[in-house]
Amino acid sequence: MNRHCYRCIAIMRCTAILLFFVCSIGVQAQSIRLTKLAEYTMNPVPSGHKTVSFPRLFFHEGRGKIYAFYTGIKTAATGRSPQDQSIGWLEYDSSFVPTGKAGVLPEPTTGGDIAVAFDGANYYLLIGGPGGYLLYKYNADFALTQKVSIKLNTFDSPNDQLLNYTGGKLYFASIAGDAASMNSPDAPVAQRWFVYSTNLVQELDTVMKGESYIATGGSIISIDKTLHVVTADKFSRSALYVYQYSDAFKYIGKKLLASDGQWSQGLLYDNGVYYVAYHTGAHGAGNIAVGVFDKNWASIVSQAVTTYTMALGKGGTNAQRPWIMKRGNLLYVAYDIATYNEMVQESPDWQGKVTVYTISTAPTSIRALSEPSIGNVSVYPHPPIAEHVSVRYSLAKTEHIRITVTDVLGREVLSVFEGTHAMGTHEHSFSTETLAQGLYFLRLQTYSFSQTKPLQVLR
Repeated sequence: MNRHCYRCIAIMRCTAILLFFVCSIGVQAQSIRLTKLAEYTMNPVPSGHKTVSFPRLFFHEGRGKIYAFYTGIKTAATGRSPQDQSIGWLEYDSSFVPTGKAGVLPEPTTGGDIAVAFDGANYYLLIGGPGGYLLYKYNADFALTQKVSIKLNTFDSPNDQLLNYTGGKLYFASIAGDAASMNSPDAPVAQRWFVYSTNLVQELDTVMKGESYIATGGSIISIDKTLHVVTADKFSRSALYVYQYSDAFKYIGKKLLASDGQWSQGLLYDNGVYYVAYHTGAHGAGNIAVGVFDKNWASIVSQAVTTYTMALGKGGTNAQRPWIMKRGNLLYVAYDIATYNEMVQESPDWQGKVTVYTISTAPTSIRALSEPSIGNVSVYPHPPIAEHVSVRYSLAKTEHIRITVTDVLGREVLSVFEGTHAMGTHEHSFSTETLAQGLYFLRLQTYSFSQTKPLQVLR
């Protein structure tokens, strides 16, 4: 028996072991359902405001209270300039009933696009300032304890709404642009990331390598020494991705989360599950949605929070600037709404909204999640010949389907297809020339069902 045969036997044994492992852990899946419990309109009058935008919620464990931060137009003001605004806070009990306690942050004295983070004891606020950022720190009683100014380069642009406390650090970013990129919102740009300690001491200032994308309105979270950045790929194109980096900001890869999505300002991770709140539809004339994903960023639930009818050319209502908070089995999605005219120009009549969902989970057999909607899956030729392979499958009904290739660790290495197909048989061909020799898995996923096939690549 020659060494090539031994190699084939080894590959077959590894394949069998891995398939057994995948099948063993795949019998049980987490079924999650979001059920709308209530919807609230925030009242900013106790803080001296008449509007609410950028609502951000945090639960203070020690006090057993929910605190909301927001930008509001002052009661006496009539315009929407930063001078007409200030940043307020509202207190709610654990059932989201207002306690009557409210106030305005001592600094900054103006408002605008804000980002807020909470480390369990202190609050942090990021706002664009002259030539860069202003970063503030407040104690639990909203007294200002520290602030720093961060200077940006000439063509850098502050990324509003992006400040996250994760892994014991504060993360925020700017667009590291140039004259050309600043004149085109869809031009490729780099991202300049900052990492600060909770004492507001800079620990890192770096330009991210890898994919060029817009991080405006995104979120970042650190899980198991991997940074997950959820954001749209371009300012005006609405495709939502998760970009993954090592904790040293070395680019790992990306994965498409939603073909229609941007401004994912709400992101959290709990018990192996990611929760993301984001904007859908046209920028300035869209809705809010929430997505639930497993630890490998496979979709579990995709649910609309608002369903305003798009009325481009006529005006209408826009929902935007989402946020997300979880307490036990309750999921809070905060956002603001405003009217817009036929030119999609936003009116300064913002209202803060909070929609609360109950989260129900149960271990469920994958086969019992629903009637299988994908059938007769075949991959040929297998192993691939001339680095090309085709997948054929049938759909029991019209479905949105996503087909990807992952490695043995569950990381997406190839996107084959995403779109909507009618009931019937369909086929897609793709190349494996970018894949190294080894075992991969071809995953077909609809909203209610998924199926995985092994894919062995030989060289």
